[in-house]
Parts: sequence; C-alpha cells; structure tokens
Amino acid sequence: MSRGPLDPRLLRHARTSRTGIGVLALLGAGQAAATVAVAVALARIVTGHDALAPLAAAFVLRAALTWAEQVVAQRTAAAVTDELRRSALAAALRHGPAWVARFGGNRLTAVLGGGLESLRPWFSGYLPALVLGVALPPLVIVAMAVTDPASALIALVTLPLIPVLGALIGWATRERAERAWQADARLAGHFLDVVRGLATLRVYGRAERQTTVVREMTDRHRTATLRVLRVAFLSSTALDLVATLSVGLIAVEAGLRVAAGDLALGPALLVILLAPEVYRPLREMAARYHASADASAVIADVDEILVAPAAALLPHAAPAAALLPKTAPAAALLPKTAPAAALLPKTAPATALLPKTAPAAALLPIDAVLAADREGRFGAGGERPAVFAARLRVRHPGAAVDALVLDALAVREGELVALRGPSGAGKTTALRVLAGLQPAVTGRVELCGPGLLYLPQRPILPHVRTVSDVFPGLAPDAVRDALRTVGLDAELDPTTVLGEHGAGVSAGQRQRLALAALLRAAGRTPAVLLLDEPTAHLDAEAERLVIARLRAAAGQGCAVLVVAHRPGLLAAADRVVDVVPPAAGR
Repeated sequence: MSRGPLDPRLLRHARTSRTGIGVLALLGAGQAAATVAVAVALARIVTGHDALAPLAAAFVLRAALTWAEQVVAQRTAAAVTDELRRSALAAALRHGPAWVARFGGNRLTAVLGGGLESLRPWFSGYLPALVLGVALPPLVIVAMAVTDPASALIALVTLPLIPVLGALIGWATRERAERAWQADARLAGHFLDVVRGLATLRVYGRAERQTTVVREMTDRHRTATLRVLRVAFLSSTALDLVATLSVGLIAVEAGLRVAAGDLALGPALLVILLAPEVYRPLREMAARYHASADASAVIADVDEILVAPAAALLPHAAPAAALLPKTAPAAALLPKTAPAAALLPKTAPATALLPKTAPAAALLPIDAVLAADREGRFGAGGERPAVFAARLRVRHPGAAVDALVLDALAVREGELVALRGPSGAGKTTALRVLAGLQPAVTGRVELCGPGLLYLPQRPILPHVRTVSDVFPGLAPDAVRDALRTVGLDAELDPTTVLGEHGAGVSAGQRQRLALAALLRAAGRTPAVLLLDEPTAHLDAEAERLVIARLRAAAGQGCAVLVVAHRPGLLAAADRVVDVVPPAAGR
C-alpha cells in the first residue's frame, strides 16, 4: 500500500530525522531562491545589463547550499540508521525470545543489518529531491507568472502530469521493491542457516545441494532487484519525456511571441531559463523513487518490531554479565534465541504483578500468602523466600491449551528445590518465566534474592575461542580450579580451542563448562540459580560432582531451583515440586 512520497513511519520512529528534515527544508528553500536569482541574473546579462557579480554570487550560494544539503542528508541518514537499529534491537530484547522466534531470527538479522542500510539512499538522495520538489516549482511558477502569465499557465497545466504518471509507475515499483526485500530476507536467512549447519551438511553429504539452493535463491533475488531497477529506469525515461515536451512547449510558445513582437527578449529568455527548473526536482524524485520504495519496504518490518506489544516480563532484568567480570561474554550461558540471563539488583526485589485478571489470591501480599499456606506448598520455614510464584499460567500465542499451570512455588536461600514432571508439563517454561524470558498470562512472581543466574538445557558459549575465554581475567591455574569443580580438569585445558558457540566439545562438557562459569559467579555473589536439567548428558561420576557443587552453592546462601529427571538430583534436593501437565491438571 502506498503511503505517499514521505512515509510517516520514518518520522514517527526516527526522532533525529525531524531536525534533519527541517534543515533540509530551509536549504531547499535557499536553493530555490538561488536558482531563480541565477536565471534572472543570466537573463539580464544576455539583454545587456551588468549583472555579472550577482550571477557569480548566486552561483556560489547555490553551490554552497547544495554541498550543505548533501552533508546534512548524509549525517541525517547515519543518525537515523543508528537510532532505528538501537531502538529495534532494544525492542526485540524487550519482546523476548518467544516473539523473536515468531518474527524470525534470520528476518530480524536481515532488518538490523543490510535492511536498515537501504534507508541511507532515501535520506541522502530521495529526501533532498523531495524537499527541493516542494520548494522550487512554486517559487519558479510565481516568478514566471510575474514575468509571463501565459508561460506560467502552461507550466501549471503540464506540471501535474509528472506526479500523476510517477504515482502510477510508483505503485508498480513499490510492489516489486517489497518482493525484492522479501527475497533478500529469505536469502539472508537461508544462507545463515546453511552456514550454521555446514558441518552437519558436510557429514551427510548435502553441502553441494545447499550450494545449488543458495545459487537459485541468489538468482531469484537478482531477478527481483533488476525488476525494481527496470521499472525505476523506465519511469525516469517516461517522466523525462513529459518534462522535455513541456519545456519545449513553453520555449516554442515564448519564441513565437517574441518573433511576433508580443513578448520582449528579456522576459522570454527568463521564462525559458526557468522552465526546466519547474520540472527538474520532480524528475529527480522519479529517478530516485526506487529508494523510497525500498525504504518503505524495510520500515514496514521496523514498524512491526517497534510497535509490537512488549511481553509481560520481569521489569528490571539486566544482563547476566553483571555478576560476571566486565570482560565476560554477555550471553555465555544462554540459548541462541534468548537475551542475556536476567540479573535482579540487590536494592529492589523484582515484583511482576501480571494482568489484572489474575485470581485475587495471586495478588495478596507475600506474607499473607505464606501465612495462609496450611498445606506447606511453599515449604517449611518462616523466612521470606528468594523465589516466590503463585497461580502462574502461561500460554503460547496461537496455542489451544496452556503451556504451564503452576499453583505455588517458593525457594529460600540455602535451599535446593527440584521441579519434577513429565515432558511437556512446563518445567522449562516455569524457569523461563522466573528468569524474565517468557511472559505469563496470569499469576505473580517475586524474586527477592540478590541476583539471578539462568542456565538453559542447551547452553552456548558465544564469542569464545578457548576455554580460558569462558573465565575472563582468570590465570590458567584458576581456570583449572574452576574446571576441577565440575570434573573437567582431566578433559579440558585452558588452552583448549572451542568452535563457534562452544563447538568442539560434547554437549555434557559444554553444559558443565557453562555451569562452572555460573557457579564461579554465584560464589562471589550468592544468587538465585535456575538450572534446566544440569545433570543431563553426564555420566555418574560427573553427575556426582555437579550435585555436590549445587549443594555447596546452596550452602553458601544461594537459592537453587533445578529441573530434574534423574534420580540422583531428585534425591539430593531438599524439596521436590511436581509440575502437572496443564491438560491433565484442569
């Protein structure tokens, strides 16, 4: 759908563009005045008047204004691109990984990368032409009307043909630009998937097939791009033809009247010099219209990112790196689709009072809920729990049944609590809600501990090349001590090379490596630890070591909540909370 020559979404989402557009408007008005001054001075020189100095001054002024316009346009383009990229990235983090999965991680990468770069030609080329197109034609027509009303009337009659024809051609250009952008996003996403799975493709002998697929998608993208350019060039040719015929009509009409003695040479020459300037800005707009179409196609995705409703997550979650050294990778313990693990500050417990439709009991003060707990669902002890949840209900968008129904949960400092239940009961979902990575439909969550660290079931280790990079700032001996706590000292060395996202080691080793980093952080600052099946993929000896470290962390004041299936971890827990599948629990 066409939104006119200036897409309002660009102004709505990019506040820095408003100042730039205002400055460009002033520069465009100055250029228009300088253009008329050049024509007037040149006409006076030809008719024998001394106007060389005004002509030179007008030329210099127009050149200076044109240069300033390009500088302002380029700087505005850079500022707007940076602002939109930051805003879109922040919005994606607010929406959470569930929204990112629905939107498409590869599509998001394409928008934040090359997609936003397509806004630069809009600001540096199309926008200056648009501003000049608004300022110059009216001023020139007024000057022509003062000089020769008949020529001004011809310009007024023929001028609307250009925007009308441009709009007709522009609709076709916009549709093709949207298809080209979609092809570009698909190509970028598919190529990223191929690169991520290249090792697996080579193992199964399918790499050559994917090479062919990428080549075919590249050809389709090239074809879509050439279609946009073809229409843009044809539109430029058609509009040039209309403008040339219109200027020729004005020139011929003025020349005939000069020959008949009805019009003096000076006014006729001025009209002929001004006539091309009436149509020039619109011709330049038409030549750059494909930049506008490309920008509108991209800003549609940016608009979807920025206006999507934010998930009801814990309100002041912060990167997990806050518990780690400043040089630590921000998302060392998280899955690919998740932002950095949530850390809650010491000064204020995070209270997420979810929608007002939640059951009234879920919104009672925590002390009142604990006092009314006659069945011991929140465990023994009167102290305030570090983790408290009541009446949680989670449903994924588009799902017919709930993903989690959890009536009561509390974990106190120094306690190890295990969540037990069949696959699909919502145990992982419960951890994600507590970590601030998943919204809940109703219920209440309070985290009163000094901080929170979350270890997913399949952690990755981004931006690390060796094992020592997982423990930044530690000497090799200290790294070996950290590895020893999870039984990796005999298997890995600080200099062991890791591949992308921690590739090159087994799933169990990667999980223990991430656990070692988490336990080291928790050892410095006792925190709430959320761990999703930390003993999965481990042999009996490694499982024993990990359980011992979790018990030690609880002994140091951490509140530890784990998802567990294996008997050893369930037996080591102080309490076991059964999570019933939602369909069976209703």
